[in-house]
Amino acid sequence: MDFLIYCPTKMEINPLPDWLPDLAWMSICKLIDLPEFEKFGTDLAKENPARFKEWYNELTPELEKLPMDWKRLETMHF
Repeated sequence: MDFLIYCPTKMEINPLPDWLPDLAWMSICKLIDLPEFEKFGTDLAKENPARFKEWYNELTPELEKLPMDWKRLETMHF
């Protein structure tokens, strides 16, 4: 909950500057400090960046399933 309220960041070089804002990448870098999300940055930047870009550019990405196994977040309870 603190992550959502405070939106902490971690200074890291953005590997996807052509479509992902630096602030979003820095938030992701902090998010991956949480054990449940440790693979998210790698999946986003290295495993399937094209699919994540597609999802990011949707008109309503919040209504679309996340790429890869991250689509399971819809059914997870933390």
